[in-house]
Amino acid sequence: MKYRLPILICVLLLTVIGIFWIQPRMDSTKPSDIKPNCNRAKQCLRAEVAWPPGMEYCPRILVPETVRSRSRDGKWGYSMNFGECSRDSIISPRFDVAEKFGLNGLAKVRRDGKWGYVNLKGEETIELIFDEVGDFDYGLVPVRVNDKWGYFNAQGQIAVRPRFDNVSGVWRDERSAVQLQGKWGYVNPDGDTVIEPRFDRVTEFHKKLAKVEMNRRWGLINKEGEIIIAPTYDAIFSTNEDRLFLVVLNRRYGYFDNNGKEISFWLSSTGGTAISITMARKSPPPVSSSRSRQDTTAAGIRSL
Repeated sequence: MKYRLPILICVLLLTVIGIFWIQPRMDSTKPSDIKPNCNRAKQCLRAEVAWPPGMEYCPRILVPETVRSRSRDGKWGYSMNFGECSRDSIISPRFDVAEKFGLNGLAKVRRDGKWGYVNLKGEETIELIFDEVGDFDYGLVPVRVNDKWGYFNAQGQIAVRPRFDNVSGVWRDERSAVQLQGKWGYVNPDGDTVIEPRFDRVTEFHKKLAKVEMNRRWGLINKEGEIIIAPTYDAIFSTNEDRLFLVVLNRRYGYFDNNGKEISFWLSSTGGTAISITMARKSPPPVSSSRSRQDTTAAGIRSL
């Protein structure tokens, strides 16, 4: 009981301080104090945004949300939702399909059956001339024109000239899988074919290694295409954070390390021996590239 009164007095004092000192400071926040939030929003989008008049400041908004808007004639454009700073028709409705903006400040759009990308200013960074486009990965986007696949960068330049039957659209360890005449190989971001298409199926690279299949047998290669584990096994699985690989042949099991050295052979699948394995990672289809050293703009594609 003797401590109750002092505690009550302390609580009252803190309340008075909060009302008369902290709250006025919060209310007196100036636009200049809030402007860094807009800078952070720009950094998040990784793009230079052409702020419309009156949008120099974005109170209490850290990340702008770009919202698609549809006009009466069924065309799609974009509005920007900045709360108190919202503006409509930042990009006028003129697309048949408009998808959300990505973190690189680009959005996938379609008009008259052709796909491309626009930036936050409404500029067609990647011209709408493609039959199909994918999503960006490692700064590159897969595109299809005349039934051939290749890659463009975010500036609308050719990275991998469209000449492949299929691409994975995924980059790992600076490698992406490509398919040509039914066989898979790999290209690098410069468009060079670093591993010639010769495999029936492949996976993404992980820690500079990838699983490959030839004649229904699996093995392991490195980034240079060198054979680490010969493709002679029914299956191959990653274990122990990819330091060991479990191989299967005729329902018997063995281990290799990530340098291709045999660790132990053979463990039977019968007899009650328990073997803990981590299933192989699923990988998207592969992609290939051959970079043009001359015409690196979208206009160069039209001649294909």
